[in-house]
Amino acid sequence: MEKGLFGLRTVLAAAQGPALHAALAEWGIETYRLDGRTVQDRASFFAQARIDLPRPAGAAATDDWAAWTDHFAEYCAGSPASEFAIVWTHVEEMLHGGLPALLEASDALLGLARQLYSPASPNSRRKVLYLFLLGEGPNFPPLETGSPA
Repeated sequence: MEKGLFGLRTVLAAAQGPALHAALAEWGIETYRLDGRTVQDRASFFAQARIDLPRPAGAAATDDWAAWTDHFAEYCAGSPASEFAIVWTHVEEMLHGGLPALLEASDALLGLARQLYSPASPNSRRKVLYLFLLGEGPNFPPLETGSPA
């Protein structure tokens, strides 16, 4: 896998998860896995995020996109890392009635990525957040690597 193949949001086949995790580790990207097996709507996203994703010490759990992204941005700002990845697995579960929540989550996370990349304060360091949506089925194609099969 080549880093240049990824955008802020990349959709790919679950089978490529191990190669993705290996590449992210090789590149030194601070990576968090959101286990999507039980994520089917907004409430279950926030419930799983409380388990899998970091928030600043003392920050209360929330079910609000703005507050959640503020917490994650604060966590990233306090980290020495400059690049982060959220690898959301089993995203196909959201396609069984949770598509509006999947779109909300994706929009919120892309907004967070933009906020981290272009911080409002000139004293804040630029950070990069990648979002990987991994799933099974025809909506999750393999990433074309450009190398022969």
